[in-house]
Amino acid sequence: MKTREQRMTSSRESFSTWAGFSMIELLVSIAIFMVIGGAAMSLFRRHVPLFTVQQNQTAVNIALRNAAAQLQIDMVNAGSGYYQGANIPTLPLGITVFPGTGTCYTGLNQTYSAGCFDTVSVITVDPNTPPSHPAVSGSNCVSVTSSTLFATPIGSTTLNQLAGSYNAGDEVLLVNSNGSQMATMVLSKSGQVTGGKVQLQHNPTAVYKNAVSQSSYSDDYYGISNPSNNNKLGTQFCNTDWVLRVNSTTYGVDTTSPANPVLVRSVNNGKPQAVADQIIGFRIGCG
Repeated sequence: MKTREQRMTSSRESFSTWAGFSMIELLVSIAIFMVIGGAAMSLFRRHVPLFTVQQNQTAVNIALRNAAAQLQIDMVNAGSGYYQGANIPTLPLGITVFPGTGTCYTGLNQTYSAGCFDTVSVITVDPNTPPSHPAVSGSNCVSVTSSTLFATPIGSTTLNQLAGSYNAGDEVLLVNSNGSQMATMVLSKSGQVTGGKVQLQHNPTAVYKNAVSQSSYSDDYYGISNPSNNNKLGTQFCNTDWVLRVNSTTYGVDTTSPANPVLVRSVNNGKPQAVADQIIGFRIGCG
C-alpha cells in the first residue's frame, strides 16, 4: 500500500508529464511565427504588383503586335487597284504621310503631344466600284474646278450600276491616261444618272477635315491634294482618263490623354477606332 507521501509524489510526476508549453515558450513561439509570417506576407505583397505589371506588359506587347500586323496588311495594299480588261496606269500614290511637328515629350509631367506622332493614310482603289471615263463635250476636256463632273461607264457596266457605286462623302480620284497627273474631289451628293451619263457633284472650294489628324484639305480628306505635290496635280481630264473611287485607311495617335496616347485607325475617314494604347512614338519613314 502506498503511503500518502508516495501518492503525492506520483501525482506531481504525472502533472509534470502532462504539462504543455510554459508561458515563455508560448510567447517565443508566437514571436517566431509572427516574424516568419510577416516576412512571407511582405514578400507576397511585393510580388502582387509585379504580377500586375507583368500582365500589363504582356497586354501591351500583344496589342502592339496586333497593331503592327494590321498596319502591315494595310501597307501591303497601298496603291493597289486592278480591273480586268481596263488598262489603268499605276496609281500615282500609295500613302500620304504628314509628320508631327512641335514639342514631343514633356518630362516634368511625363506627357506626350502630337509632335511625337505622324499620320499616315494608305490609299487604294475600291475594287467594288467599276472604273469610268470623264464624259467630255466634243474635243474639249473637263475641268475639276467645275462643281459637276460627268462620267461614262465602260465595258458591261450600266449607268445605274455606276451611279449606285457613288455616295455623298466618297472621295474620287481622277488620273490621266499615263498616270502623270491626278486630282481629287469629295462628292457632295450621291451619283445620279443624267442624260446618258452619271453626274458626280462636288464643291471644288470646300475644305474637309481628316478624322484622325484633324488637318483640313481642299476637296480631299487624305492630303492627296497637298500643294507640295503640285507637280502631280492637274485640273484638266479627257475621255481617255480615269475616274476612280478610292478607299483609305488612316493611322494616327490620339493624344486626348497625353499620359496615355492611343494608336487609332480610321477607314474611309470614319470614326477612329483604338488599336493600341500606351504609344510613345509613331514615325513613318526617315527623319
